[in-house]
Amino acid sequence: MDRIKAVLICLPCILLGCTHRSNDFYHRTINYIIPLVDGGYIVDDYIHLYGLATNDSNSVYEISGMDSPFSRPEYPSKIIKEKGKYFCFTELDEPELSAEQVYKLTNQLPILSQKKSPCTNDLKL
Repeated sequence: MDRIKAVLICLPCILLGCTHRSNDFYHRTINYIIPLVDGGYIVDDYIHLYGLATNDSNSVYEISGMDSPFSRPEYPSKIIKEKGKYFCFTELDEPELSAEQVYKLTNQLPILSQKKSPCTNDLKL
């Protein structure tokens, strides 16, 4: 009987951990970044949010403005257009969008030199 109770208690936690993030989560994240855009700190059209760490209640992102949605070695997993800017989320636990999906969302084609490469010039300090 105790095992059944333990399974019934743990099962919702496991299932909730397998759900995808809602659009509300992404829009709340964008609302934290909009003041940087409005203040002129980020002027590029494509704002990349690279997920560095995440848990049940928090996420840590590396935020950078770039010229293209294909500026990173990984393709974004979600792209949201807000205030004329494209917010490109690269999540650790989400599959990447294909080049065709990114094109449909942004009308940008990958340039040959911007295709995925095992090497990158990004420096992490």
